Amino acid sequence: MASCHGASGAMPAAPGLAPGPPMSSVPFGPFGPKLSYFSGGPKETEYDLWRYEVQGLLANHLCSEEQVLHAIRRSVKGDAARILKRMGHRITVKDVLTKCYACYGLVQEGQSILAAFYSCKQLEGETVSLFATRLEDLLDRAVQVGKVAHESQNEMLVSALWAGISTNLKILAGYKFDRYTDFDAPAGLS
Repeated sequence: MASCHGASGAMPAAPGLAPGPPMSSVPFGPFGPKLSYFSGGPKETEYDLWRYEVQGLLANHLCSEEQVLHAIRRSVKGDAARILKRMGHRITVKDVLTKCYACYGLVQEGQSILAAFYSCKQLEGETVSLFATRLEDLLDRAVQVGKVAHESQNEMLVSALWAGISTNLKILAGYKFDRYTDFDAPAGLS
């Protein structure tokens, strides 16, 4: 089995932590890491989630760039595979991510993303958690295009959540609004 960890066989340690388990306990099969399938179409994983998986492998230094590139080649299908094929064999992970971002990345302008975020309303029958997830996705797009500072996200999410929830929920939970300051913590616990 190819090693994802170098000559010592142990996973590299994060700063301030002990070295990780030996390579035999790493959850990669004999073919290295596995990524979700990505084709650029509606049936497979969305581009931003697939890119997150690739960046996670690189950031954690669990595998070499060559192993990540091999995992990418195995994960792409359809149009995305054709794009990689046209790029040739001598490419890097950065080349692939740059090309895929150009093809599948954000196509909305920053202002239209913010407009969608501020006008987002809870749909009939939609749970609050699904609505909150939609809000987070919209705001994450605005952060990616540089329209929102990371530090501003919590306040914006709290405000948009309360502005966009259904009228019935506002009536039921309105008394908690002033206690709700952390988007990721339930009201009253923050």
